[in-house]
Order: sequence, then structure tokens, then C-alpha cells
Amino acid sequence: MRSVERVEEGDYEIVSEHRPVRVRIGARYPARLAALNPPDPSGDLRTIDPETKFVIRDAKATTPGAFDNDPNDLLDDFEDGFETRLLGYQPGYNEYQEAPETNFEHSLLYNQFRDTDLVVKDQRLINDKRLNVVLFSGDLSRTGGQAITLDPETLDGPTAPIEIEAANDNIEFTIPTETPELWASEDVIGEEFDEGEPHARVPTPGAEDDRVTIELEAGETYQLRVARVGFDGGSVDDEQFTPVQYERTEPGGEGGDETLPGPRVDVNSDDESLEEGDTFDIRADVSSVGKTGEDNWRGGTTIQAAEWYIQGDDPGEGNANPMEAVDGEYLNDVELEVEDEISADDLEEGTNTLVIRGQDSRGVWGDDTDSVKATVEEADFPPGPPGPPGDVNFVANDIEINNDSQTFSFEPEMGNNNEAIIDLSSAQGDTINYTGGEVEFLQQSNNNDRVEYDQENDQIIFTARGNKGGDTIEIVINGINVVGNVGDASTVDYGDDSGAEDSDAFEITD
Repeated sequence: MRSVERVEEGDYEIVSEHRPVRVRIGARYPARLAALNPPDPSGDLRTIDPETKFVIRDAKATTPGAFDNDPNDLLDDFEDGFETRLLGYQPGYNEYQEAPETNFEHSLLYNQFRDTDLVVKDQRLINDKRLNVVLFSGDLSRTGGQAITLDPETLDGPTAPIEIEAANDNIEFTIPTETPELWASEDVIGEEFDEGEPHARVPTPGAEDDRVTIELEAGETYQLRVARVGFDGGSVDDEQFTPVQYERTEPGGEGGDETLPGPRVDVNSDDESLEEGDTFDIRADVSSVGKTGEDNWRGGTTIQAAEWYIQGDDPGEGNANPMEAVDGEYLNDVELEVEDEISADDLEEGTNTLVIRGQDSRGVWGDDTDSVKATVEEADFPPGPPGPPGDVNFVANDIEINNDSQTFSFEPEMGNNNEAIIDLSSAQGDTINYTGGEVEFLQQSNNNDRVEYDQENDQIIFTARGNKGGDTIEIVINGINVVGNVGDASTVDYGDDSGAEDSDAFEITD
């Protein structure tokens, strides 16, 4: 189930910023030349509210004095348990009656069939000696067959990495689940140490039908992080995870305490000269150890994040373009190498200075940034003659009352650098509020094609790169608001440089 996999990969990580996720629920049948498809099936994506809380027992912090707030207080609260939610997806096929339900529990993604359960993506709750606890709040319920936007937000945390060990016997995690037996399998945790996870086991599989208890091997030191993420109205009254951070300061003499500097960045990439459509990899070393001056040391904690931005267009710390750790691992290493693939299409024509900065697990962003220059040359796309006007099969898709995106498709006969205009002005304000929307391709015939949204004139402008001979173009506008009622309809007009004109009416559905 592609949509839930996408959510899991993109936004169920422990993060410190707000990032929306687009998923498609249901499925779309491929076009047929000689037959008609049945209607596309829908899907139901919802939260599951378990009766069992997430509990941690018999754990203690090994270095409580390294934190602003004692993490043992948090571990005491875990003895009583914290509420969380699970996610479930149920497809609604027209004929297929044995489709599995897909569940997402504590980072484990699996298909639940009538007689068996199959892991789709392995859990990351327990990864050797790293423990990543992500609790969920909110009530999610989405049904349909279109792309939707989930809007997850980190509500509390994450904590700094907390080193813990067993206070007496093995540490115990008791977690809510729909399938306790699956967690006990070797594909996930295992019933003995060194089966699935080397230091974890499920000693009594199937003891309860709505929870499973996982033991962590005594005598080992584990690294625990905790965060709470919200969907659709999730909230917290008091932050319990965010305050559990490393001490950011050291005694500083006359000036009082002084915050230890954040990570240093050293770029490994050369300056690049690009044309439209080109891509290149930007790489850098990030380190939180060593001196910044004669007597000033860095924080020495693990690296939490790295990101890049265009100089002169800084969106703020934590809101720029994230980079992937390719040599080392975030929240595990104090020195690592990071990378991101950058497209010239995301840059401005001319010289762009790309600045990279790093953040350590105290939450401190380093001032020692580094940069690389990328010069984008204008691609040679001379205007071509417009194609003959024809039937472009323009379609403005219906939109569900609770959806925040709409899709348009057309099949133009256009010359190179010709434009097509999708005029939204008839619908703007009465049926849909498109203000603030963002457009992107769902399907295009050339990676250099361009699309933009002119908010002043309520128009989507498509620019062809290369001649178009009836190729299907599909564009979605995201981040819009339905202001009409179910059954309301509006018309969207289409016109292009070939002289082709078309229009289509769409309706608000429930």
C-alpha cells in the first residue's frame, strides 16, 4: 500500500520541524485501449485508539546530571504509561474481497491478512541499542481515492538521546498492538535474544491480545529518544519530552555560563555549472568535536541534522532543505558526512551560493557553516511554432469536501515554449479558495516542462519544453480550501498558444 509506506518513510521519523506529507488513498487502474475499467477503488485511512498505553519499566538514566531536567523523572512517568495511536488503512476494492488491512504500529508497517501477517517495512522502535519512541496524538479519518495531505507536526520533543540501563532485571517495553504474535516473530523482534533484534525478545508471545511486552537485555546501555507527533487536531497540554535536553552551557567565569558551539561544516563538493534539468550531489562533513578557538570546545554531542539553503533566502534554522547522512548516522555519531541531490530546476538562473549548516542533539545549530556555488545557465529552448488547435481533453477533477488538493489533466498539441492557461477565476472564492496553493506535476512529458500558479490572476500557467503531440499532462494544486458545499459546481477554462480552448465543470463531493 504505497500511500502508507510513503507516510512512514517521510514523516514518522523523529523530527523537530513541521512537514506535510502527501499520500494517495485507494488505487488507480491503468488506462485500457479496448476495454473500460471499473471505478477506481477507494481507501479508508484512520487512527486506531488502543486501550493500552505505551509503558517502559525498570529503566534508569546513566548520566542524569548531563541534562537540564532529570530524565529519570520522565522514566518514572513511563512506568504509568503514555497514550498513543496506531494507524490503519483498509482498501475498498470493487471485486477483490480478501484485501489485507495495512497497519502502522510504532514504525512497523505490515499487511494483516485473514490467516497471516506480512511485514512491509521493518520496525525502528528498537534498532540494536537505539530506542526511538514516537507517540501519536489526534484522530485521523480520511476516505476516498484521491491524493490527500496529512499534516503531521512534532508536538513535544524529541528528547536528547538518553543513555539508559536496567535498574534491576531486563528493561520492559509494553506497547499496544493489533498483532502481538507478529512482534514475537523472528521477522520483527523474536522470542529470544539474537533472533530478530540482538538485545530484545518477546518472552511470552500471545499473552495478551491487545499488547505485547518486549524485554531489553540487562547489562547493556541503550540510547532512548522520545517524541510526540500529532495529526488532525492532536495536541499536548504540557511538554514532557522537549525539556529533557543536554546542558547547553559550561561555567564561563566573569560572563557567567556560556553555550558550547554547535557543529562545524566542511563542504566536500566543487562549484558546479549547470543547465536546466541537470542535477548534482552536494556533500559535506559535519563535526561537533574539536576546538573553535584556543580555549573553546564544541558541544561534543551527536549530530542531529544538517540542511542547506540559498544564501539570501534563508527560511530559518530547521526549515531549510534536509540532507541525508551517508557516512555515519544521525543521533549516533559526532562526526558524519551528509549529502543531498540538488536539481538546477530548484535554483535561480545565475550563481547560487548554497550554504550548509549542522545541528547537534542539544538542538544547537553551528555558526561554522560552509558553502558551494552552483551556476545555472539558461537552457537553449528556442520558441517553436504552435501546434494545430485540437481537442485537448481538459479535465478538472471533482474535489471532496474535506480535501485540500485538486487535479487537472489535458493533452495539448503545442510547440516548444508555448504556454497553456488554466483559468480558475470562475471558481475562486465561491467554490474553492485557491489562494496560497502550490502546483506540481503528477505527469509530464519532459522534465524541463514548467508550471506555476499566478495568484494575482488565479491562473495555472504551463510552459512546454519541447513540442507536444497530445502527451498527457497532469497537474495538482495543493494547499487549497473548499469553501462551498457538497453539490456546488464551478467551471474551469483552458486555453493555449495553439488556439485550443476547452472547459470542464467540477463538483464538490462528500
